Amino acid sequence: MPFPYFYDVTAWSGPLLENVSGGRSGADVKPRAIPLPQQAEPVAPPVVGAPRTAVWQVSENSAAVESSGWLRWWLGDQGLGFGDLTAEQIAAGVLADYDVLVVPNGPEAEAADSLGEQGRAALTEWVRGGGTLITLRDSSRLAARLGLTSAAFAEPTSDIPGALIRMELDPASPLAAGVGPTAWAMY
Repeated sequence: MPFPYFYDVTAWSGPLLENVSGGRSGADVKPRAIPLPQQAEPVAPPVVGAPRTAVWQVSENSAAVESSGWLRWWLGDQGLGFGDLTAEQIAAGVLADYDVLVVPNGPEAEAADSLGEQGRAALTEWVRGGGTLITLRDSSRLAARLGLTSAAFAEPTSDIPGALIRMELDPASPLAAGVGPTAWAMY
């Protein structure tokens, strides 16, 4: 592509994403259908035995707000209870009350600064003591900064959201069962 940034979905194929053959016949389809009455919104029952989960929104910037809003909705929609934590609470040791901390997308430098030295130490100690830290997108850089992951980060040479990327699968992985040697992922 002659430019390094794409806006919106640049590729979409339901069949490719579902790993099934697909295409278009060109036929004029006239399905027999009747309207159904309005259905009640499904409500997930609470998950019994779920880990005690907390969400930490690292910033008030738009990416962090959007990411944490979506995450809170999804956790609630799945019937998973969760608490909201602040950097001050993490520094004060409140993480001891939780099994999992989910950190939505947000700026890593702002996250590290808001935690302060005491908060960074508390988070590191909690993870090394068995706590599960789940970071999304840019907040994953905080885990790298604190030495909690071996992931290495590099700046992309282009940004292609919505592109379909063909992946080779590890046939030994249970996630590859019944899929085949390759699959498509939407970036």
